[in-house]
Amino acid sequence: MASLKEIAQAAGVSIGTVSVVLNGRADELRIAKQTRDRILVVAKELDYHPNVAARRLRKAGEGSRPTIAIFWANDFPSELLGRFFSGIQHSILNKGMQCEMIVQPFRPSELHLAKQLATDDLCNGAILTGISDEDLRFLEEAELKIPVVVFNRRLDKYSSFYVDDYEAGRKAAELFAASGRRHAGLIAPDVESSSILLRCKGFLEGCQSLGLQVLPEHERYAVLNMGGGQEAAAAMLEGQRPDALFFPNGIMAVGAVSAFQRAGVRIPEDLAIITYGNSEHEQYTVPSLTSMILPVEEMASSCLEILMDLLKGRDMNVSRLYPTPVIFRESFPEHKYKV
Repeated sequence: MASLKEIAQAAGVSIGTVSVVLNGRADELRIAKQTRDRILVVAKELDYHPNVAARRLRKAGEGSRPTIAIFWANDFPSELLGRFFSGIQHSILNKGMQCEMIVQPFRPSELHLAKQLATDDLCNGAILTGISDEDLRFLEEAELKIPVVVFNRRLDKYSSFYVDDYEAGRKAAELFAASGRRHAGLIAPDVESSSILLRCKGFLEGCQSLGLQVLPEHERYAVLNMGGGQEAAAAMLEGQRPDALFFPNGIMAVGAVSAFQRAGVRIPEDLAIITYGNSEHEQYTVPSLTSMILPVEEMASSCLEILMDLLKGRDMNVSRLYPTPVIFRESFPEHKYKV
């Protein structure tokens, strides 16, 4: 879909003139008919569609509050929800933003069924989380009726705030290899989440390229909670044990630690552990867990701020990659190696 800037360039006029014409105020501001017609022809040729949500908010007046839908995938880690809304709350309370919010659950790969994205009557804008590869394809092809911002996936068509999940998994393999570990393992959630799958892929391919052995029995997938982590850890204890273990979702490591401790496995002497997410649970286990930071709060705050700008009619597309630094704790203390 064309932007106001593109229409202005093609028509040889200012962005302000384009905005006036497309908002039906050409007569009021005495825009020449020839200029008006040229802008409308260019807009049609470039397949321009107005931002109805922004127009409706302007008509409602300065005191109106937009309704924003948070699309939350049903397999997205539930412990992230509190952190996500902490970031949203920061923007609302500290930057004077006014809006109403609803949480809309959806199943991965079924985003195309969401009626809220097909009409501007139900909400003014949306923040999308936990979207699958199939959802990505839908978004790239769809012409949505409302502005959207994407959390932790990279799309050229929409503003996106994300991390490099593949590189995070690879970084864990590099750290294990640098510390002299040679037999690695993985305990991951059995979900469709593209972000988690990318971390797994990055870790496994990193292990392969760095000479770390990953036996089939050391690659375990279970329910995304503490119980799933504990169950996967117990199964891993039945045979040969790895000396390094990566959890692409840290909450599962919290449950796994207790299973290893009951079996007499010393952490990190016998088994080094690196997790991902850096939730509060990971910081207070015994031993505490080395983890990569997923900056949920900062990313959520940015999502809301950019979406609010879009709802005000600002023509922008922001893409921002966030780092995932490692916080070294007892399960894998920092020595002389660093990636």
